[in-house]
Amino acid sequence: MRSAFAMVLAIIFISGLALGSPRDARYREDFEDVFWFLVVSDSHVGESLSGGTQDTDNLRWVTGEAYQVVRPRFIFHCGDIVDGTNGGIIPIKQWDSEWQEYRGVVDDNGMNADVLVDLPGNHDQYTDKGLTHYRKYSIQGSKDDQTQHSIVHQTEHGLYHFMAIATPANDGAPWPADNASIDAGELDFIRQKMRDHADANLHLFFGHHPIKYYGDVLSNALGEGTSAMLDLFKQYEVVVYFFGHTHAYYMKFHDGTLFANVTSLGKSDSKNVMLAAIDHDSLSVRAFDARKWPMVLITAPSDKGLGDGNPYAYFVPQGWKNAPVRALAFGWPKPLSVAFRVDNGTWTDMVEVHEGLYQGAFDASALQIGDHKLRVRANPWTDADHEITFEVREALCSNGKDDDNDGLTDEDDPGCEGPWDDDEFNEVVQVDEGLDESVGGEEGNVDEFGEETGSNDMVEEAGSVAKEGNQAEEAIQQEDVALGADETTILEIAEGGDAWETMSDGVEELPQNTQGGKGGGCSVSRRAEASVWFNLAIANLLLWCL
Repeated sequence: MRSAFAMVLAIIFISGLALGSPRDARYREDFEDVFWFLVVSDSHVGESLSGGTQDTDNLRWVTGEAYQVVRPRFIFHCGDIVDGTNGGIIPIKQWDSEWQEYRGVVDDNGMNADVLVDLPGNHDQYTDKGLTHYRKYSIQGSKDDQTQHSIVHQTEHGLYHFMAIATPANDGAPWPADNASIDAGELDFIRQKMRDHADANLHLFFGHHPIKYYGDVLSNALGEGTSAMLDLFKQYEVVVYFFGHTHAYYMKFHDGTLFANVTSLGKSDSKNVMLAAIDHDSLSVRAFDARKWPMVLITAPSDKGLGDGNPYAYFVPQGWKNAPVRALAFGWPKPLSVAFRVDNGTWTDMVEVHEGLYQGAFDASALQIGDHKLRVRANPWTDADHEITFEVREALCSNGKDDDNDGLTDEDDPGCEGPWDDDEFNEVVQVDEGLDESVGGEEGNVDEFGEETGSNDMVEEAGSVAKEGNQAEEAIQQEDVALGADETTILEIAEGGDAWETMSDGVEELPQNTQGGKGGGCSVSRRAEASVWFNLAIANLLLWCL
């Protein structure tokens, strides 16, 4: 019957549209699926009331020395780029001299739109309706004449969506008004980009203002658009929202999203630079002081205590005798060595597996079920250790038992993907014998719609399309191997239009030394293109069958 065959096609088609989630974070041995970025805010270039040149000194350090040492994939600046005071007290207007000074610093350090993502804040819009100075002078705004930016970073392991939103009003109201909002047009843009990248492994948001008061954020939050933004965060399981504005440090999970408030780069003395990493879809974040080394950040195992309770922290399987430890460690000069210890155990040296990324292993079978401490140190510094909490549990694929009674144990069992797997049972695929008869049955069968069923032409057509799709993907895989393309970064500047054309046209070549993870060139993913056309073919067949 056509309806039965349509169901089969629907399963095939839908399986290619699975949505990513921070709940899919994985604990793995390989280190290739790790990348990182920096977050700053409130540089307030032009501020001189407090004396000194902290505004430009710290900005120059982040985009210069810190960028060269850390090699982040991106640097996000969450707004209040300039002060608007021209050295005075009140931010009365936008001064070209302040914006030109900002561009002078970042341009001298070689920043471009592939690396620096700078967003507008309230100080960047006072008396400037439509944020014309931001669109003229900022790195991102001057490139696409937009105030919001959707960025996709693609690796061989997945796709990651970074959504940079404009929270200051567009009314150009003078100080002290701060009509923080996301208006209807801005919200439409955000919703469209979320739909375009609904299948991303993770969604990460960046803005200037707090989205909502949580009792301990002591500054005006977003007005118009608050409920809509929080609904989007829940709908797409947004893992983090980075913001500035308050000049106060804050990091807590609320309703599944980590709200991370970095202090002021230009006016605060501490915690004004955040280093964040994605390790097999697990997020790690830590705040540091500008112009102070080292930076140490544990990326695996995941930190159970992140944000006062990490809902996405996975557990460490008790039976894993070589449980991995990974950490980023940066300093100037470079650390002499990097070591870790579990609880109060002995220090164990780690190996640098990629520039700035270190890995080691410990025997989890020697640990009791429950919470444990992991500490990483970059020598010779002893005052910048990073310590996290991780949980040890029993996993069926590393407990030394034959849990599914098939005569095979743990990793010898085909039902186990690895020692972290908590399901030893083999997946059994059952085929309904009646389905074959309904699909390829005898001529003359009639379904409930009075149409003849059992046509072999339909089956042959579907098989032909599937075969062509598989051949196309195989050819593309071979071409990808020849080209060595394993990462793609897509900067979207078009609002609306064809999604595939936007993705293809927006790809830009990145220098290899800008990678924050495993290096490589950039290209449009031909594998993704083949998958798109294959799914479209299946969709057309599905509609025909129904």
